[in-house]
Amino acid sequence: MTGRLDGLERAGWIRRIPSVEDRRRVIVEATKAGIAVWRRAMDIRGEAENDLAGALSERETATLNRLLKKVALRAEERTAGP
Repeated sequence: MTGRLDGLERAGWIRRIPSVEDRRRVIVEATKAGIAVWRRAMDIRGEAENDLAGALSERETATLNRLLKKVALRAEERTAGP
């Protein structure tokens, strides 16, 4: 994790702030530049998802959404524990 944060910090996308309560902890905060990069990445991802979804008919999209919801609910049940 430290190596990944080092790269993000060098790029100016995050800053590390030492914790006041526990000197072993470091708070990681996104910078304005980091937030801008993240937003652009999400825009690109959204465009790619929309492009892929364009291959499906309206009915197929509805079926896919229903199936994905079913799978997501199962995953949530399993991670919620007993």
